[in-house]
Amino acid sequence: MHRDINLSNLMLKYKNDFSSLKLINFSSAEYIQQKNTKVPPKYSASLVTAPELSSLKTSPEKIDIFSAGVILYLLLTGKQTI
Repeated sequence: MHRDINLSNLMLKYKNDFSSLKLINFSSAEYIQQKNTKVPPKYSASLVTAPELSSLKTSPEKIDIFSAGVILYLLLTGKQTI
């Protein structure tokens, strides 16, 4: 799991080629071997961070899915903030 998916961690490999979108900065990533494994949280002040992160009421991989959904919303609507 990445744990820090946000707009600043997305880059294009080729200029103006949106199919070359890459996720970068895996410094806070953790490898999860089993489902429902509790991983120490990485607290982030990002607006795309899942609200469940502070209490770990959800499995870690769902936190990345939440962040990806918020980023997809921002990209589709053209908004710069939520």
